[in-house]
Amino acid sequence: MEFPHLTAVNFENHLASDIMLVHFFNDFLSLPCFPEALLYNQDTGVFQVASEAAERVSRQITSVLRRNKSQLLTEDPTLVSAGPPVDNHYTVHCLDREQGIQWIMTERFPFFIQSDFYFEYRLAKLMSQQNPNLCIHKSKGKRSVTRPFSPSQMNAENENVLKALTCSQEMISTKQGSAGERGAGLDEFKEFLRGTHGEKLFHLWMDIERLKATQHLERKSRHLMMMRSRFLLSGSRSSLGGELLYRLGLTTTPCWTEKKLRLLQPSITEALLLYCGSSTDPALSSNRMARMLQALYVDSQAGFYFTRFCELSGNQPWQNAVSFWSDLQHYHQLFYQDGLDPYKVQRQAQLLYSTYLCCSARRRIGVHEETRREVYNRLIPAFEELFDEAEAYTLSLLLEPWALLMARDKEIYRRVCVQEEVRWVDSEDYRELQSCYEEAKLRKKQMEQCKPNPPRFPPSALPEEPQEPTAWSNVPQCFRGYRLGSLLRHRHELQYFLSFLQHYDASIHLKCWLHLEEYRRIPQKDKAVRRKKTMDIITKYLNSKYFFGPDSPASIEQQHDMMRLAGGLKQMAQETLSNTAVMEIQSIVRSHIEKTWLPQFLATAEFTERQKHKLKLLAEVTLTEQVYRRRSKRREAWKAEGLWMSTSKEILVFRQVLLNPVTCQQFQHFVSLKGDFLENDLLFWLEVQRYKDLCHSHSDEATIQQKISTIINCFINSSMPPALQIDIPPEQAQHILEKRRDLGPYIFREAQLSVFCELLKLWPQFQALKSSVQEEQLLPLLREKRATYRARRQRRRRKEEERRALVRTQAELERQETSFTEEEDEEEEGGEGKSEKEDMLRGQSRMLHSPTQKLSWSYSKYMAALKREEILMKKQSQLNAATSFSTASDSSSGYSLRTAGSRNSQQQPSILSTMTKNRYSNKRGEVGDQV
Repeated sequence: MEFPHLTAVNFENHLASDIMLVHFFNDFLSLPCFPEALLYNQDTGVFQVASEAAERVSRQITSVLRRNKSQLLTEDPTLVSAGPPVDNHYTVHCLDREQGIQWIMTERFPFFIQSDFYFEYRLAKLMSQQNPNLCIHKSKGKRSVTRPFSPSQMNAENENVLKALTCSQEMISTKQGSAGERGAGLDEFKEFLRGTHGEKLFHLWMDIERLKATQHLERKSRHLMMMRSRFLLSGSRSSLGGELLYRLGLTTTPCWTEKKLRLLQPSITEALLLYCGSSTDPALSSNRMARMLQALYVDSQAGFYFTRFCELSGNQPWQNAVSFWSDLQHYHQLFYQDGLDPYKVQRQAQLLYSTYLCCSARRRIGVHEETRREVYNRLIPAFEELFDEAEAYTLSLLLEPWALLMARDKEIYRRVCVQEEVRWVDSEDYRELQSCYEEAKLRKKQMEQCKPNPPRFPPSALPEEPQEPTAWSNVPQCFRGYRLGSLLRHRHELQYFLSFLQHYDASIHLKCWLHLEEYRRIPQKDKAVRRKKTMDIITKYLNSKYFFGPDSPASIEQQHDMMRLAGGLKQMAQETLSNTAVMEIQSIVRSHIEKTWLPQFLATAEFTERQKHKLKLLAEVTLTEQVYRRRSKRREAWKAEGLWMSTSKEILVFRQVLLNPVTCQQFQHFVSLKGDFLENDLLFWLEVQRYKDLCHSHSDEATIQQKISTIINCFINSSMPPALQIDIPPEQAQHILEKRRDLGPYIFREAQLSVFCELLKLWPQFQALKSSVQEEQLLPLLREKRATYRARRQRRRRKEEERRALVRTQAELERQETSFTEEEDEEEEGGEGKSEKEDMLRGQSRMLHSPTQKLSWSYSKYMAALKREEILMKKQSQLNAATSFSTASDSSSGYSLRTAGSRNSQQQPSILSTMTKNRYSNKRGEVGDQV
């Protein structure tokens, strides 16, 4: 097995014959590094400008086809044939064949053969050579590798090294089921490798390919250093491990040479093939900055297109800036690995400073002296935001070469002749749509031929007898265009219609049509499913109780026709129903529904009221939906490789906003309206930043530990419930409490990152609000909203507390009444008459205590209340010797004691709640002063 090697001589031939190469090369041409996205059309053999015109036409065809199918079922072909079919033509811009391939070979091919796409193409091609059954296919922009599972096969001479590279057969076998069953693609294959040694081997293989393709000596040396740091050091996520490094002979730094790695690559390739065998926004300064950020993130995939331009420009600051940005991303990744290594972070930070920032640095990027001094003062300990100012300066510096590169590329591209070609979509949906139009025209023509000519009367001789009103005459004019298809597009109304039919015992009609529609959508190849569904339909509907009975929606003649079309009941029971027969039955049932039941449903007042309510809601929501869609489109534009492109520049800007007192206060008022803990999240983030400043100020250990304790007691282990006052997982909070002494200066690193992510989600909303009002009006507006929000929340809490107090009061009364009943039963000595009288008194007493019953006075109720009051007071004095109540002397004193006690029991929880809130507010103020 040999790797495919592309050259300027054989590239065009491979492109014309290798569909796999076309897929990978088209992905490369669509990268955001290039100002114009292109693709190679293997059918025409020319390059064309990438466009979504074909997809738009296809979506339009599918939409019209779905609508027309529904309209054809209404037996009203005029709705379909009224308009012309969808125009399936679209325009694309194609490069001249000769000039286009010449331009591609000059401006794109040299970078493609140094890109990640080319490396992955070579590996995928090698997989297909290993097994003829291996199939690489393209689906929605992803490269896919489909391969049936086969047992692992190894050559005897390579068995030991391959076994070391792939660790163990048990590890492979645990993964082979999930990947083999779905026929994994190349992206799925990489996902299959996740968490195994195969993932590390894949990254090592790719890095070796990048090393071989790099011609710049200094960049090659830096790449080797990065590989040693990534795969040799034990603290790295991609570390190969001691045993595997020993087997490969890469245990020491001098072993990591290009020659050594070239010799090892075939063994690594075999190991990967063995795995394959067992698997089957306003924050940015401008759009130009956004495009440049996207290009920087995918620069290695583009063959270092932008980096090479900076290197060939001869401008040393540009070269230093692009190298600094690349190394800085590696520094940032250290903070997102499992298990932070403080020593490695500190060493990398000092390396970045000495290489790019200090006055005598070899690759000095030229930051301002104030920025350099600030980085130096905060170098120990090093945190993630240490180089934020330097990164912002670097991105601003790189805007100039990026603009020059885009202008140069566009200028060269304009020299290529571009021709327009008109093509068409000839899909199965479009052909079916044409058939629908032809059928509609034919049915319309048949209806016109069958329609009798109206008699011609003179105006004075027209018949005066009115026609009998149809069921549709009672339907409002605005709803007369509704048919069953209209309800099918609104599932809620379909459910209301089914309930309406059930009320009149007519739901079998709609259920029959729906079951037939479900059967018709079952693919023809699923014969067992269609057979089972046929028997179910025959049992429920195609029998003498429904379709072939006296209450059938079909006439006698239609029943005979359907029996002949289906071949009789015996044949229907032995075979599956044909789609023709199913559609004919559906047409009959649908006609019956639309003539008999649908008009009655549309004429109901409930249906009319629901439609009015929907129109009102639609008017209110339309503007909100439009704003949401515009925001969604803007956000989609910032995505690249599945990551938010805001993770670089926007994070820098957002950190600066939080450290600005004015904007931070505005944002604090804004987030207080969005959740209970979001304001605490912001305060926690600020306090952690102050803690970092305290660490950089070289304060004594006691002061730093006191600061840590204050933050923990305020936000993570608060004395006021709940103990956790910020949006972080409980296990993260527990980790901080348990490992407080072991985490060093990075104790709050993960917690601060968690709350930062929560706050960053609200940043676009705050920007939208800020841009809609004037600066001087923003803070008063937020304060007003905050006061309204807190008042509303306070009212909601007060109502909830009053409800709970009422529940507790009623429970206490019921408990006392139960005790009274038990005591009364023990003292009872009378006969049935007295028992009945006491039951009546207890019933009257319950009515008296019930808060939903109206009070009414009578002498018997009055005496019973006095007796109950005396017994309750006696029991209360027994339970609580310290409290005594005087017995009631007259009716007013007895009744007032009862009502006053009830009022006190209801008001007391609200007072306690208010006191608790006051204590909580005072406590938070004291903790805030301590912080």
